[in-house]
Amino acid sequence: MFFVAYVTGPFVTYIHLRIPAFARNSKEMIIRFSKSPPKETELDFTTMNFFGKPQVARVKLNDIYITRQRFGMVNFLRNTAQINKNRSWWKGKAICKFGVHGKETGGFLHGEVWKLIKKSIEKNKSTSTFP
Repeated sequence: MFFVAYVTGPFVTYIHLRIPAFARNSKEMIIRFSKSPPKETELDFTTMNFFGKPQVARVKLNDIYITRQRFGMVNFLRNTAQINKNRSWWKGKAICKFGVHGKETGGFLHGEVWKLIKKSIEKNKSTSTFP
């Protein structure tokens, strides 16, 4: 049971891209925005905790990196050292590991926006050591 909780903890159920107002006018504008998004673009990753409660982590595009951890179940990582330093003890640690798996053909525009955002995340380089 502990192994299952350890391995499945970082599974992402939803990813929401915070699109600025000017890019919401048409599908073409969304595609153009996602081809070269600013580094301050925010993503909301929704994961489920051990008890089934959703947890949302808002991450800037330049704070997330590609990795491979937990037997391949974690493929995105962010450095939460600074966030945890300023966080209240009773809130727990910030989510730093995300596992995005499955088909990339579903969702809005058949996953085209996520594929473009993922390409821009792959360009990010890790600048420090992660937990």
